Amino acid sequence: MTIWDERLASLRTEFDETFANAPAPRADTEDFLAVRALREPVALRLADVARVGKTPAIATVPTRRASVLGVASLRGALVAVHSLPVLLGRERDAHAWIAVLRGVDVAIAFGALDALVRAPRGTADVLRVGESAIPIVDLRALAQSLTAGPRDRQGA
Repeated sequence: MTIWDERLASLRTEFDETFANAPAPRADTEDFLAVRALREPVALRLADVARVGKTPAIATVPTRRASVLGVASLRGALVAVHSLPVLLGRERDAHAWIAVLRGVDVAIAFGALDALVRAPRGTADVLRVGESAIPIVDLRALAQSLTAGPRDRQGA
């Protein structure tokens, strides 16, 4: 091994360690994704999102649920894809992005991904960004309602 090979190996190790030893998130803040659903801004708590990406091919499936766009294969797993605007009581819109919800095989589709926003921990219903107040979507409650069986939804 030459001195150059040793130096290259050292640089690779140093580079890799910068990612392995990334700083821990601050305990007094939390991260949000600012997205648009039917051109209206909403925020998603990043801790409730497993993955974000461009909308993949979606296969339609027969359903009575208006929010269901279909199913998609993501990293070898099938996930149900729902329209975020429809889940928020609005009409269906273009869906360029999806967010896979943490802990369930469900993704929500939305039109635009605007920004990653860091805010003080404990931000409840509204995210303040400059002069704007952006409503926060409760993804945990949303996931629970989407994965509940018919008996669970009826309260039986």
